[in-house]
Amino acid sequence: MADLQGMKQICFHCNKSESTVLMLIRSEDFPATKIGGRWESDTDLITDWRKEKISKKCKNGSGN
Repeated sequence: MADLQGMKQICFHCNKSESTVLMLIRSEDFPATKIGGRWESDTDLITDWRKEKISKKCKNGSGN
């Protein structure tokens, strides 16, 4: 499952800075975790997370 290994791969996939990804992990339940001292995630989990966030914002009428 963890097809993204390391913060650089996660950031590249999301087109976000490391500080932004770390903020999302801390405050937004972003689907990434540290395993053996290395950040890991999965492209499908990130896609699902993004869809959920977009859907919630659209339902709440706050698409900003």
